Parts: sequence; structure tokens; C-alpha cells
Amino acid sequence: MSAMLTDARPDKATAVVETRRPERKRVVIVGGGFAGLAAAHALRHAEAEVVLIDRRNHHIFQPLLYQVATAVLSPAEIAAPIRQLEAKQRNAIVLMAEVTGVIYQAYLGAAWSVPLIYSLFIEATVGGAYHDGPLSSHGPEYRSSYGCRLNFHESGSLGLELDQTWRIMATVEHMSNGGLCEPNAGLTSYGVRLGYKLNP
Repeated sequence: MSAMLTDARPDKATAVVETRRPERKRVVIVGGGFAGLAAAHALRHAEAEVVLIDRRNHHIFQPLLYQVATAVLSPAEIAAPIRQLEAKQRNAIVLMAEVTGVIYQAYLGAAWSVPLIYSLFIEATVGGAYHDGPLSSHGPEYRSSYGCRLNFHESGSLGLELDQTWRIMATVEHMSNGGLCEPNAGLTSYGVRLGYKLNP
């Protein structure tokens, strides 16, 4: 998923954030809450640029807000600037911005599944993908470029059969135009999928 960002600083008019495209891979985390900060910390040794985006420049420990309201604690004791992450983590960048849009994609292809020991299996897919994202890297938007509207799509998964109908898979997916168009930034994603068989 790619996103368009707008500057959320209250002391300046709304503007578009422009960042130079790095040569290494980039992981974008939207939200500087507990999950966002934990994800950024987990990627501290990754060979990738970690970009954390939040509309605010601070993280609030909300369970203690009532103590601030009753003057037991000061606001500074439950709030910390998110930019501290940049000082502690060399591959991290913090942007105070707002996500205003996403890029959708749909793909169609063939899948092969090979059983392993017990209920484990591996699965591979290959096919084509369509997206509504940008075709060119020109312009101030902080996003990837895909070159062609239609792209190749492939994935690999290691899964576990939960029962006859349900399965869970750790998946790596990649989408690019294979050099048929310029640019060819592509998109690689990692995640967990939950599958359901209509005809077990």
C-alpha cells in the first residue's frame, strides 16, 4: 500500500511532503501509538528505511489521562515526543503528516499447493495485477511508481491447515512490471493471510 501525505503542522499552511526516494527498501508505518512504535522498534536492525507517520508529534499514554485530569500527574509525564525514535534508531524517520489516500490493487492468477509434513504446506502463485496508483515518480507525492497499469504478481507462502476449511499462511508477495515500463519500482509486501475453502 502506498499513501499520499499532507503536512499536518498547525503553524504552516497545508503543503505536500516531499522526500527523496532512497535506494534501499522502505517500510511505512501509519500511526505512532503502541503498535506503531513497537513495529518500528522491531525493525531497528532491518536493512530498510522505517518511516513512521503520525498526525501528532507526541505519543500519549492514554490509560493515565484521568490522573492528569485530577492533577495527580503533569501532562509531560504521560506524553513523549515521537521524534525521540530518530535519535535512538538510525534507520527511522518520523513524519508529522496525515495519510489522505491509498492505492488499491486486484490480481488474478494460478496457485499451486504442495503438502509437507503434518498439516504444513507451501503455496506459490503467479498472475497479473491491476492497480490505480501512479505511473510516474515525477511530482511531490511521497509514493511509489509502477510504470504500467497492469503488472506481474507472484507470491510464496508457508501455511498451516487448521481444519478442512480454514488455513493460515505467512506470505511474501511481489508486484512489478518486469522492466516492460519505466519506472519499475515494484512493491514487495509481507504478511499473514487467513484462507477459507469453499469446497473442502
